[in-house]
Amino acid sequence: MSSDCEDDYDSEQGVWPQGNPTAPFGQVHLELGMEFTTMDEFKRSVRKYNIQIGRSIKFSRVEPTKYKAICWDKNCPWNIYCSRSNEPRSYQVKTFVDQHVCARRHNNKSADKVWVTEMLEEKIRDQKEITCAEAETWFKKEFNLLSSANLHLLSSLCS
Repeated sequence: MSSDCEDDYDSEQGVWPQGNPTAPFGQVHLELGMEFTTMDEFKRSVRKYNIQIGRSIKFSRVEPTKYKAICWDKNCPWNIYCSRSNEPRSYQVKTFVDQHVCARRHNNKSADKVWVTEMLEEKIRDQKEITCAEAETWFKKEFNLLSSANLHLLSSLCS
């Protein structure tokens, strides 16, 4: 749900919540007022968050320093808006409606080639001798993505 950014400000410590784009899959957290060092960190976190909850989103650049992400389902109210803040220099979530009314998708448009490659690289670093079949099984279990498009992409990256 959305609320005023001031509600999430920690006045005792004088800081907004900080985004963590390197959070492990399944532990990504987003909230109103959250700050990111770069817009790319914001976008990576939003993409990972929505893949972990099984939703597809799309980004649009409002201005060079402002991005918005919305759900692919036109009837779903989920959206997040981030723009540059000057004090301190960061990118901050200004609007966040964290309510998906759409169904979970196993064919996730947000799990693009860049994301699949990033996840596969992490697995290969951990398990150097993994076969393509093992990678596919791991990917289905770990990310709950069952679409033939994701698996075809994974197979082409394994080869």
